[in-house]
Amino acid sequence: MAHKIIKNYISTYQETVSKVDSKEIDNAVTAISKAWLTGKKIIAFGNGGSALNVQHFMNDWVKNAYMTKNIPFYGVSLVDNVGLLTSYSNDCSYEDVFLMQLKTMLAPGDVVIAVSGSGKSPNVIRAVEFANGKNNLVISLTGFDGGDLIQMSDIPVHFPLNDMQMTEDFHLQFGHIVMKAML
Repeated sequence: MAHKIIKNYISTYQETVSKVDSKEIDNAVTAISKAWLTGKKIIAFGNGGSALNVQHFMNDWVKNAYMTKNIPFYGVSLVDNVGLLTSYSNDCSYEDVFLMQLKTMLAPGDVVIAVSGSGKSPNVIRAVEFANGKNNLVISLTGFDGGDLIQMSDIPVHFPLNDMQMTEDFHLQFGHIVMKAML
């Protein structure tokens, strides 16, 4: 049984890699690097596994950018503050947990990274609508068909497969590509 799962995973992985537009990834890496080197914030958010990937991104990017280049990386994960997440969920709505945080910190030139496997998460969509209204650059990481998010993003990074766990794997790899580009 496990052998079949492993073979299917590897086959799906290889098929997806052959469909990924590396120019999308390159454009995203360039935008993140430019924001970093000009002292702008890079603000990221997502739900569930995407939230954990966002935390991983910021851990790697903030630490390694400074340690290797001695240049501060102003990376912000909107999923780290449990108090804010729960108070906005309780006092406003879960659909506004990222939007309300963006309202307090988004500045001109900041880059927003919206991560949603389906591209349909209402709280991610609402935050991106706000960022678009402020003319901030939006990078999205999606899977499946990209949902609405892919159309709302300046730089969509899309992994075309219908598997949430593998989509999250590709998103994590994106984070590692960004980190290696900063070294």
